[in-house]
Amino acid sequence: MNGSGSTTCVCVCIMYKKIICKKQYVYRLGRRMPYILLGNFLLFLCLGAMFLARTYLYGYTYLALLLAAVVALNVAYTGFTGR
Repeated sequence: MNGSGSTTCVCVCIMYKKIICKKQYVYRLGRRMPYILLGNFLLFLCLGAMFLARTYLYGYTYLALLLAAVVALNVAYTGFTGR
């Protein structure tokens, strides 16, 4: 499956954005906290939607939500590690 390999590129893209915009953007919460909060919020939102998709047997929706959850997890991981 090609989706799982492409989601690992999210960390590289987020890191590239953070390097380019490092001195331009300073958030009120810090530089890493918005990535942590946004990633975790999207992750838990996707997990709840995945539960509903599994309950109502929406197979392709479940797979799309799984892909979005992995991307959100990679965004949160990038914020946690500071890469």
